[in-house]
Amino acid sequence: MNFKSIALFSSLAVASIGSAPAVAEPSLNSILQTIDATTWSQTTLSALTSSSWNTAGSVLDFTLASENTSNYASQTFSITDGSTGSLVFAGSASNGATYSYTLANLLSSINFPGSNFKVYSSATGLYAFAYEDWSDNDYQDMVVSLSVTPVPEPTTYAMLLAGLVGLGFVARRKNQG
Repeated sequence: MNFKSIALFSSLAVASIGSAPAVAEPSLNSILQTIDATTWSQTTLSALTSSSWNTAGSVLDFTLASENTSNYASQTFSITDGSTGSLVFAGSASNGATYSYTLANLLSSINFPGSNFKVYSSATGLYAFAYEDWSDNDYQDMVVSLSVTPVPEPTTYAMLLAGLVGLGFVARRKNQG
């Protein structure tokens, strides 16, 4: 080996010490597929708030699916349902962090910082909020999924009661005959 080869090799080695390989951020579509491997479509916040589950007592479960931004120390979004509540995904929250919120009244809005987000719905009834931190318009800087546990309608309880009464009637007739 000559001196030029050794110098070139050592300069390349020194240059590569401080540089880490670039890690590609996942696309919004891959994040949504991780949440629910089904068809997703963009929807509106008004379509979400007019859903049949939007009643007092419904439980909203928010899960941090992806957080790729450092523009905010914590990601705060507020929920308005007659009594305004706030949920905070702290800057140190890891993917998978979950927060629950029980609606006091009808949900009227959900607000992210700067209101720069898009709403998506899946074929299985899940929702996702894709937040943009205003730098590259890829809407994958913070993705929060939403699943809803609705409050059963009174008719559901009436049907359950009628079914139990019917089963009791059948059991009684069987014991008598």
